[in-house]
Amino acid sequence: MCAGLVLSLTALACTGEVGDAEDFPGAGTAGQFGVAGSSSAGNGATGSGGSEAFGGSGNTAGVGNAGNGGDGGSGNTGNAGSGNTGNGGSGNTGNGGSTASGGTAGSASGGAGNGGSGNAGGGGTGNTSNGGTGGTGNGGTGNTGNGGSGGGSTQPGVVGVNGVTAWDALSSTEKAKVNGFRSFFLHQSVGQDLEDGVEANGFRFEYCTSGSTSLAQGLNGGLFSTSNGNPSAKISEFRSLALNNAGNLRVAIMKFGYADIVEGKAAGAQTAYQSAVADIKAAGVRVLHVTPPFVYNVPAENSTKMNTRTWMIQTFPGDVIFDLEDLESTEPGNGSRCTRGGYWEICNSVRSTSGCPSNGQGVDAPSGQGHICYNPHAMRIGKALLYAIYLAGN
Repeated sequence: MCAGLVLSLTALACTGEVGDAEDFPGAGTAGQFGVAGSSSAGNGATGSGGSEAFGGSGNTAGVGNAGNGGDGGSGNTGNAGSGNTGNGGSGNTGNGGSTASGGTAGSASGGAGNGGSGNAGGGGTGNTSNGGTGGTGNGGTGNTGNGGSGGGSTQPGVVGVNGVTAWDALSSTEKAKVNGFRSFFLHQSVGQDLEDGVEANGFRFEYCTSGSTSLAQGLNGGLFSTSNGNPSAKISEFRSLALNNAGNLRVAIMKFGYADIVEGKAAGAQTAYQSAVADIKAAGVRVLHVTPPFVYNVPAENSTKMNTRTWMIQTFPGDVIFDLEDLESTEPGNGSRCTRGGYWEICNSVRSTSGCPSNGQGVDAPSGQGHICYNPHAMRIGKALLYAIYLAGN
């Protein structure tokens, strides 16, 4: 393990970022849980003979006996635990009873799935058959049936503000799964705010460096040796750590610093990052993406970070994306968006100030930085990061 480097690198982590520009972007939040589809009964009032049949619940609605229009089957509420396609329990054949003589085929609505697909957290739409209306499944994750990031396992979606309550909704057994596989998280100072928040929720990153070749089971985290403002070198470290541990690593995570994603550097960072992700995936390792962090009171910088967030969501639609930008720029008290000059920014209530400081990164300057207040905001945001890791690894 990396124990021998802990003291020296920890000291670096605590001092390297107070005056630097730093790290994250995101995606839309998940919708609400879908409403189970209902089926309209066939009329069958003038039907001749035969008993009235009720379509079975589930994927195939029952077919009424000839002569009487059967009632369309009601689609089961989708279980996001298997919402790989987001069509949770949709009534694939929404045929009510056949209309032999006057009966009206019932229209079956597909049951609403708790899973669903979509980058912005929208659940997948159910299939429509013979008048049946596909159920729409907003909310759940597809993997576990808990509300949160939206999207089934093939398009797990974006984890932002919704990830906080989604993590809280998991059982202790499900939460423990983040330690059931190996992951690593490379970052700089805002990343340490996130690590502190995760630790406040009872989970700990084992310290490692980008040169580690023996990662611990569960969560691993550490600092880039590269300084902020050099995204290409950070990406090289990220690729090396993932490939050197590909034999038993499940999830690789890196976070750009807010000094990395600025005008003149963002385009090159995107190209290099996409290439590294392709190499890492080819080695059988999953990648959890992190939108770059905002700064306070510098709209021109934040516009570039927002553009990178959009690029990330569009470029990696099938991957889990931890939307730090969404979390940083949402006012916790009322859910409103913190903006300046037409662009999102880290909320003043969320950033590190004398009244609400970071746990180890000091108090931010009036402009140009974006460290996170530890209690309660890093603690709250840490839940969403844990949930994103949980989704990426399961």
